[in-house]
Amino acid sequence: IALSGAALLLSFPFWSRTFQFSWGAPPAPEKQELTVLSYNVMSFDAYNFIQNIHPENNQAMLEWVKGLDTDIQCYQEFYNSDTRPHLNTLKQLKKAGYPYYTVLHPDIAPREQHCMVLAILSKYPIIDRGEVELDDQNGLLFADIVVRKDTIRVINLHLRSMIVRFGGLKEAYLDKDYKQGKKEAKKVTQRLKMGFIHHSEEADVLLEWIRKSPHPVLVCGDFNEIPYGYVYGEVRSMLANAFEEKGHGFGFSYRNTPRFIRID
Repeated sequence: IALSGAALLLSFPFWSRTFQFSWGAPPAPEKQELTVLSYNVMSFDAYNFIQNIHPENNQAMLEWVKGLDTDIQCYQEFYNSDTRPHLNTLKQLKKAGYPYYTVLHPDIAPREQHCMVLAILSKYPIIDRGEVELDDQNGLLFADIVVRKDTIRVINLHLRSMIVRFGGLKEAYLDKDYKQGKKEAKKVTQRLKMGFIHHSEEADVLLEWIRKSPHPVLVCGDFNEIPYGYVYGEVRSMLANAFEEKGHGFGFSYRNTPRFIRID
């Protein structure tokens, strides 16, 4: 008990990043609010739709986001195909009330007629934009949006995944194969190391964008990093964190295994 208690006390600086309380209904806003959605939609399950595997998932996701009363929507792994009516996502969302949009144009899919990329959609005019490609569909995208009498810069990002897989370690443990376990552990360590290096470089780009922005900044996205990571800490030092200001519970956002982490 003493050892666990000491560890808990020593982790006090990270409590606010981990869990938040929210008592009762939020107070009425003093100013007009701006509502924003940030969502890694994993292509709206388009590839399963094309193969006729649970095709209802694609339309269910689209109907859900179209039914939200948000001012701005930021997507990661956003899928659009002009040649397939059911997958012409941009057209459907424009009809739903988002006439303004901008997307990342990576080398692998430079045309928005068929892409799986970062996207920002807005009910308000976009007057400027910028992008940096990191790797395939990963990158940073900004849009300067005129909201009533103000202009804000919305940054949508998808940092590179560390692609850490623990299946091999689990198999080695079950088989009691020490040599294989050591080999798998080395792979995981190497991927984490390279992931931390990539995220450090990507953080430099993001922080420079924030510092040089002529407008108030709102950052959304899939960080592919837990709240104790370097990028989270650096951005947190410059901007207020939505989860820490208004969140409730643990705020887990990654719904695949291991299901108990927040990376957005």
